[in-house]
Amino acid sequence: MPGGPHKLWMSFVVPAAALLVAVPGSRAQHGWIITDSSGAYEIPFVPGLSTFKLWLECCHWGDPAGVSTAEFDLVSTHPANTVLSFMPRNGFINTGGPTDLRLEVDGCPCGPVLAGEILVLLTQPGSLCIGPSASGIQATTNCQGVSSEITWQGLLFGGEYCGKGATNLCGIPDWPEPCCFPDGHCEYVNPIDGCPGIVPPIPCEYYDCGPTAAESESWGRAKGRYR
Repeated sequence: MPGGPHKLWMSFVVPAAALLVAVPGSRAQHGWIITDSSGAYEIPFVPGLSTFKLWLECCHWGDPAGVSTAEFDLVSTHPANTVLSFMPRNGFINTGGPTDLRLEVDGCPCGPVLAGEILVLLTQPGSLCIGPSASGIQATTNCQGVSSEITWQGLLFGGEYCGKGATNLCGIPDWPEPCCFPDGHCEYVNPIDGCPGIVPPIPCEYYDCGPTAAESESWGRAKGRYR
């Protein structure tokens, strides 16, 4: 079953320009998963009608704004398996089709939250994956208006693994994170090494660290402060 929710309690001000466009280096990614009704990622192949679940599993640490919209496709790795319908849940709205999802939701959820149920006719072993939409989009937009590609993990029913970033879907990111140094300057550091000052909740480009003294802390401690 999907893990517990991640909550961030930091308040900050973002310049208006940052709300209008995708910001390079921003940490707006969200993790999505497909499971069976019990929450399993891998199940035996059983032909016939099956109902699977699409979850918004998490916000990556460093993104204080939950998801607002999402666009991607549901893709069966075997063409004989057919996605028949997608039924939104928990306030999600789908303005696309059964496979070409264009999701909208109020309330800025971070997950885990069930976004919808997928009715699939299975005739061959395979996997149900997430892929780019017809327009090439495989992304979410958060509640600050920042868009980013998603990480995700598909469901296996006798097929091969499919996913992107799923080995680290909701854990410590493997990309550099912003860090406010004690002298007030901000730069990106390896999260494994930790930040020698304060970890800001948004990218360096949009955060004024200020010349404040800061106590050195590990990545795990810094991450825990914002849950």
